[in-house]
Amino acid sequence: MFHVSSMRQNSFNLFASNMGEQRIKFKEKRNQMDSLAQVICDWQRACPAEPPTANMLQWMAAWPTKCPLVCCRATDCATIQCAFCHVSLTSAIGTCKLRYECTECAPVACESFTTGQRHVVSATTMCETCFVWEGTGRAPHRHADRFLRIAPLSGQHTAVARPAPCAAMRGLLLADFPLILGVVAGECCCACCDTFSAENPAVGQPFCTERHGVCGFDLRRGPFDSRCFLCGPCALRDAEARSNLAYDNPSAFCRVCVHQRAMEQFRLEFTGDRAAALASAGNGQMDEGATAVAECHRLLMSIHKQPWIRDIVSEVFGLESTE
Repeated sequence: MFHVSSMRQNSFNLFASNMGEQRIKFKEKRNQMDSLAQVICDWQRACPAEPPTANMLQWMAAWPTKCPLVCCRATDCATIQCAFCHVSLTSAIGTCKLRYECTECAPVACESFTTGQRHVVSATTMCETCFVWEGTGRAPHRHADRFLRIAPLSGQHTAVARPAPCAAMRGLLLADFPLILGVVAGECCCACCDTFSAENPAVGQPFCTERHGVCGFDLRRGPFDSRCFLCGPCALRDAEARSNLAYDNPSAFCRVCVHQRAMEQFRLEFTGDRAAALASAGNGQMDEGATAVAECHRLLMSIHKQPWIRDIVSEVFGLESTE
């Protein structure tokens, strides 16, 4: 009898001990989340505010409170893309997606194509897949503690921590810049004008597998590969001027690659928009489908003012702008 009572007492003590540990862990977690929420709140108070643009208000339409802060700011077409996979997370005509904004990354200045004004926008945006990371290593990031989770339908902003390890930080090395083979003899660095040689070779953008040169900009095409190259020391100084550490997303160093991937993603999404417009016509006559496609094309053209995006819209829809 005494032995049974002792066993029961020991079981109860073990249960009470486990419950006590669970309560302590829960309290620590709650304090951590309260602290995180306070840090995010302080960050939001320090952010400069700008009224949302007309295009931003289209995907904020259902939000009780329209956000004027950096975390939701976007220029021109107001499309916010994931910094890693480039999927669009906001849409004026489609469905917005859950997104995460890093509040530890310093905001960056972005110039509007249509107005020429400079705006401060979030530096690192993630879709849910890249945020969760899923052990694939496809989206390493040096910050993990302070993110804003922004719900697409309600616009609710919630402080969260990222369930993924931080990326190791290191300085850029000359080995990170691909060598450019086959440079014509006599060509020189477009910065210091030293002639390229076996001892002073031409290099491309850091981590760029396509070996792109210095990024140029054309009002019709947007960013493009100028095929002008830098020598190693000049390329290193140029990259360090933009970031003194190897960026979490190495492919983002080459602006030509970033532009090409973003345009490929737009092409996929516009193709989906066209298919959705046709499906919305149901089993109606062909004229109804053509009307739905034309209306979708008109709406996209009214949203996107950059010529390089409008060209993709016209190509996908097989229609020219009537503006």
